[in-house]
Amino acid sequence: MTDTPESPTMNRSFGIAANATLILISRVSQALGQVVVVTVLLRRLGLAQFGTLGYLLALVGMTRQAGELGQDLGLSRGHMRKVLHSTEIISAAVLSRISVAIVLSGPLLAIVLLTAPADARTFLVLQLDVLLCLVAGALFSDYRAREEVRPESLAVPFASLTVALSTWLFVDSVATFAFCSLGGSTVLFALAIMNPWTPLPRPSLPSWSATKRVLSDSLSVAVCNGLGFAYSRAGLLALYVLGGAEASGAYSAGLRILQAAGMIPGSLALAIFPRLSRLLVDESPDYSKLAQRAFDVMLTVCIPAMAAFHIVVPDLLILILGDRAAPIIPVARIMSGCVGASFPGTILGVLMLSGETVKSYIRFWVGSIAFHSTIVVIAVTKGAESVGASAALVISDLVVTTILFCIVRTERVRLVVWPGLLWGAIWGTGTVLILMTLAPLGPSLRWTGAAAVAVLLGSTLKNKLETADKSVRPPQGM
Repeated sequence: MTDTPESPTMNRSFGIAANATLILISRVSQALGQVVVVTVLLRRLGLAQFGTLGYLLALVGMTRQAGELGQDLGLSRGHMRKVLHSTEIISAAVLSRISVAIVLSGPLLAIVLLTAPADARTFLVLQLDVLLCLVAGALFSDYRAREEVRPESLAVPFASLTVALSTWLFVDSVATFAFCSLGGSTVLFALAIMNPWTPLPRPSLPSWSATKRVLSDSLSVAVCNGLGFAYSRAGLLALYVLGGAEASGAYSAGLRILQAAGMIPGSLALAIFPRLSRLLVDESPDYSKLAQRAFDVMLTVCIPAMAAFHIVVPDLLILILGDRAAPIIPVARIMSGCVGASFPGTILGVLMLSGETVKSYIRFWVGSIAFHSTIVVIAVTKGAESVGASAALVISDLVVTTILFCIVRTERVRLVVWPGLLWGAIWGTGTVLILMTLAPLGPSLRWTGAAAVAVLLGSTLKNKLETADKSVRPPQGM
């Protein structure tokens, strides 16, 4: 297929830095919405009910990860090879996502009936919420694969605002929050259908060949994403079963805050993946150059981000939760160590997924889940509960990121660590000195200093990404 309707859009697509910025803005809006949601939930429900909600969200999150079938990233490979039209991709993605979500609902509901039978109805509402998000994501996935992230980046803030506002107004239990979350997914689904920003090709009934092609492009990514999610939630599930709802509540709150920090590498990952896939398909030498630049960026960011997380987040928790923040603060401080590992780890994962063969990555995740689950169980049975599970997560992240780096160097590209790590150490030292200097002057000035460092660092990294993007981007009209 020499010419497709997607080609003009691809030529007009934004660069990596612009796409990453749009995705980051969208995720910042999500993070701000989550701050409102987590604050309201912890204030009104308490740690025990919040822990129950975190447990249910971890289960429905498995449906979301499996239902996406890796299509957020995997479909990019189909676009790079120009083997499918947009209508085929959208139709096959919608059908496959709905099918997987329905199939998984039975086993997960059985788990809920065994472990938390009183919350079975809430679980079903959350499953419907995930189903709507999956269909909306399928409609948006065509744009992501063509490096056009604007429609979704504009739609997500509306959905986040809906959830935050309805939570603020109506939530008084876990069940009512499930309905508020369903309202947000309904808004996202409606915007995906109407899509007032960019015309969407009309989907049709997919052929078996198109569905098979989509699954072929996405299935390996889906397995890796699912295993990665299971790894990140293994501690929460084990803690809920072994330590109870209240212990898992503090851990779940810390995990939510950690997810907000993860929006930085996640934004870059979504923006850079299509470009890496194209360069790899074309067997371009620029693949190694772009991979090294992205890895340098994450190494530069991870140390100052870890320092800011450790110093600023406790103040923020005290501000919004007061005395209720006491059990969460030690968990959040410990989890700041995960930032240092997860930032470069995200890019390493993208490099593994950008190729066609990811068997070693699947084996890696299976081993990581077993390792993480083992040390979490040991920590919880020794009585450490949420603090022990948090420490286990940090240890696991550091170990698995080191192993993943070795795999990438062996099977993908020989990355160099020291340039990015050196700049990260310089930025991290500067961040700590600024925040500690401002500490005696009160939390507000410390937050101002952290914001100033973030703006300066973000500007520097944006320039680096734009320079890297221009060096590997194909000329217009190709």
